[in-house]
Amino acid sequence: MNELIFQYLKDYTENPDPQYAVMLKGKWGCGKTFFIKNWLENNTGGNSDEDENLISIKPIYISLYGMNSIMDIRSALDREINPFFYSKSGKVITSLAKIAGKVILKTNFNITGDGKDDTSFSGSLDSLALFNSKDDVIKGVKFIIFDDIERCQIEMKQLLGFINYFVEHCSCHVIIIGDDTHLENEDGNQLNEFKEKTVGREFEIKPDTEAAIDYFLSEVPDSSILNFERDFIIKCFHATGNENLRILRQCLCDFKAQLALVDSEPIEDGNAFLHNLLCSFIAVYAEYNNKDNHSDILKLATSYQIDFVGGNKELINKIQTLNQKYSIVSEGCKYHALSPEYVNAIIQHITTGVSLKNFIKERLTDCHKELTAWEKLSSFWEMSNDEFTSSYDEAMKALLEKRIEPPYQIGTTISWFCYIETRQVRYFIEGHIALIKRNLRELIQSANEIDNLYQIKISLIQGCNHLQDVQINNSIKLADILHFIDSEVKKKKEEFPDLMQQALRELSDNNVGRLMVIDDYSYPDHSSTYKLRAIFAKEDPKNLFISLKGLSNRGRYLFKTFLSIHYSLNVIWTDPHDLYKADIEVLKDLKTMIDTEITKTVEIEKLTFKNLSKALQRSILRCEGQKQV
Repeated sequence: MNELIFQYLKDYTENPDPQYAVMLKGKWGCGKTFFIKNWLENNTGGNSDEDENLISIKPIYISLYGMNSIMDIRSALDREINPFFYSKSGKVITSLAKIAGKVILKTNFNITGDGKDDTSFSGSLDSLALFNSKDDVIKGVKFIIFDDIERCQIEMKQLLGFINYFVEHCSCHVIIIGDDTHLENEDGNQLNEFKEKTVGREFEIKPDTEAAIDYFLSEVPDSSILNFERDFIIKCFHATGNENLRILRQCLCDFKAQLALVDSEPIEDGNAFLHNLLCSFIAVYAEYNNKDNHSDILKLATSYQIDFVGGNKELINKIQTLNQKYSIVSEGCKYHALSPEYVNAIIQHITTGVSLKNFIKERLTDCHKELTAWEKLSSFWEMSNDEFTSSYDEAMKALLEKRIEPPYQIGTTISWFCYIETRQVRYFIEGHIALIKRNLRELIQSANEIDNLYQIKISLIQGCNHLQDVQINNSIKLADILHFIDSEVKKKKEEFPDLMQQALRELSDNNVGRLMVIDDYSYPDHSSTYKLRAIFAKEDPKNLFISLKGLSNRGRYLFKTFLSIHYSLNVIWTDPHDLYKADIEVLKDLKTMIDTEITKTVEIEKLTFKNLSKALQRSILRCEGQKQV
């Protein structure tokens, strides 16, 4: 399709006075600018038999991006026209005076061709006069390209009137480029009227992935690895369903820049880890820049492992749909394109700028290590029966004997046993699962504080979920193990008070203000902040009351302020959807005690308890989902 447009534009240039413009449209990033610049390189519009005193016009490209006045466009035209006042040998054109009656331009000229400025020209040259001139000294095709029309800040009617001048009065060939879907209704209507009057042909540019990638790879220095993976890059980009070539270019340049940071031996083409990482780079960049999937890819990088075992079915379905998109390109990779480990590292790089140097270097080093039996399972389909039996049995023995130590690797090994069973290669026997659960319980019980507990949980579940295959996601045995992990962590969690619980149980004038700080902290499982959780459900209302009685008047005021912030009491109305429901009984009991205390106090103390009672009542109503009084 684009080849036909390419040919049409060539034919268009041969029309001496077309009296109409051509519009090229397409989505942002689809390659419109790349297309036209490629066309320009192959169609200079020059005249090979021109003499030294002729002005040979070449096509002019102007980006309207950010321009806010017609003078901005004229200045851009003047800058582009400047080279026209040189002959082919670099001498100033002697017949310039024939058209220089109007003005402009102070510039230096190199007459002798020795590279030094010999003289300067200051006069009155109107760039529009050049295009409108019928003088024989001007040869070549008058061709102007106006790109990024939707990003121009000039009032659309004024802009289009200016462009029409070149079409209607200057016999110019004009190409207008843009994505008209991003224009406001009024601007869009004005553009449609302009099309009816002035645009003779309108074409939609489709992404030419192969040509664009070849061009991108030529831009990136020392890109032998990317060149080796060219066909795979095309396959991955097609899998994204994204047509924004600009994002792909950014992705490839960023990928190469991160490789350049790795201070190691030269990286060989076909490296399995880099092949996998490149696939993940393209997938993550595409989904991060896809407004429909942006939030989901962020959750996959952080809290997906918690939501999975927590029963967030909507998120699970979205993630599985995303995984399915990349199932084909993930074949032959050790990890799925959207493996949480890879996604997390790339998202951190995109959002914070943190280098991937250590991430890449560590895994490149691992590539040269002799694989353990459990690591070999990732390529089980390539093995002979004897090799598979040996690796499987040794991996199972190592897992049962607790010789596989990092929680992530434990989870990964478990996932391979489940996957191998879903492929009907080897049955994952219940006796082994029971022993594995015993070991998992011991590992979870070894946690010495809540952050350590959730680190173990997250690593285990990330490992169990790293394959991201539809079949393994439907594995009953894997689901059973995941829920076992979740259940054991919940039991162990009861032994450790979290930061908020510690602060509430040690409430004093010294730390009451810290409650508001902790409220914005992420909960140890990274599922939410403390602000989005029930925090009083496991507290003893009597102990809380005693602590509040022991506070100063200022301390009770700060506690009242904390209630207002935690439950968003200053927001007119918002339904928490049972978010704080578990807090209700404790808050009610606490309010009853506070109300009794009000009758026993006087003056400022009485006032602080009254205010606290009101805040508790409003908090209870918020927890119940009722409108506040």
